[in-house]
Amino acid sequence: HAQLEPLISAVSAERAQARKRLLADLEAKRYKKLKHAFALFLTTPGADTIVAESGLAPRVRDFAGSAIWQRYEHWRAYETALPGATDATLHQTRIAGKHLRYTLEFFASALGPGVDQVLEPLVELQECLGALQDIVTARAHIDALGLKDDLGAQSYLAARGAERAAHLQDLPGKWGT
Repeated sequence: HAQLEPLISAVSAERAQARKRLLADLEAKRYKKLKHAFALFLTTPGADTIVAESGLAPRVRDFAGSAIWQRYEHWRAYETALPGATDATLHQTRIAGKHLRYTLEFFASALGPGVDQVLEPLVELQECLGALQDIVTARAHIDALGLKDDLGAQSYLAARGAERAAHLQDLPGKWGT
């Protein structure tokens, strides 16, 4: 697609620069220090264990419920803002859902097989919200690349705009599951 060549070239050049920065970061002293500290944590029983004021190490069952509940409440608070929500609010909703999802996944083995009944619709909702955010990011990225008026880029954004409408239409049903 010759029409998309300016967009493809701009993204390729940007990717090459990002790769150079990544490789430099991977050679940096601070990354090597992080790897060493993380390896020590993984191989040393009790490393960085949080000990309560009582002197007792907390157990999963002592804080899992409140951790899950707090993230659930934060995520559900977005329900009233969803009809007609801005892109920023949709993104914040997605982040709150991620926090809930990752917390549930972290405690999944302790919660048992029923946790999948909660996780599956949450993952579907997050995928819908993620697709909406991808469209916002694509629009901003094309603007940042200076291709706002490029026909190929505009054609791409128009196709993504049609996807956006479909995702927004699906959102209420996914939220209600």
